[in-house]
Amino acid sequence: TENVSLSPNLLSDDIALALDGDTLRLAWVDQDAQGLAFDTFFATRDPDGTLSEPARFTDDTQNDWAWFPSITPNGACVWSLGQSPTNGVLWFADGAAPFALFDGLERGGNPVLAGNADHLAYVAATSPGTIVYSRRE
Repeated sequence: TENVSLSPNLLSDDIALALDGDTLRLAWVDQDAQGLAFDTFFATRDPDGTLSEPARFTDDTQNDWAWFPSITPNGACVWSLGQSPTNGVLWFADGAAPFALFDGLERGGNPVLAGNADHLAYVAATSPGTIVYSRRE
């Protein structure tokens, strides 16, 4: 076993995995150094067993609580950001600067990506919660 997150004395949570051939992609949320927020991180495990250093999807902290990342085999990732795991802004990253999906106007939780990040499902922040599906053309 190996410590992938390398975050001493801080909480790591909400793990997601995807395989790209023999390369494993990992995504998770890590508590920031001040203990006030959670950011979304990623790492890879190459076929030879080498783990990459953890890296944040964003250049700096988002100063909020990230929840439930979902990562695809090509490394695209989606997560929910806000004080509630079921009522956050959905964020997306695919190698470029992350951005809020739906202009940050639609809120939800537990997002899941599939394919080459062209399929998205999440729980809408409605009462009762409903499953929403979106396909990128």
